[in-house]
Amino acid sequence: MGYARCSTVQQELQSQLDALEEAGCDPVFSEKISTRVKVRPEFVKAMDFARTIKKAARTSG
Repeated sequence: MGYARCSTVQQELQSQLDALEEAGCDPVFSEKISTRVKVRPEFVKAMDFARTIKKAARTSG
C-alpha cells in the first residue's frame, strides 16, 4: 500500500508514483491537495484500507 501527495499544481506527483510502483505498493492512493486542507480524501481512504488490513491480520492469526 502506498500514498503519494503533493501540495501544488506546479509540483509533480509522478516520481512518487513511480517509486511506489517500483517498491511493489498496491494499491496506491494519491492526490494533489494543499497542506492547508484539513481533510484529504485519498489519505482517509489509505488509512481506512490500512485499518482493514490490520484488522484482518489480527483475526487470521
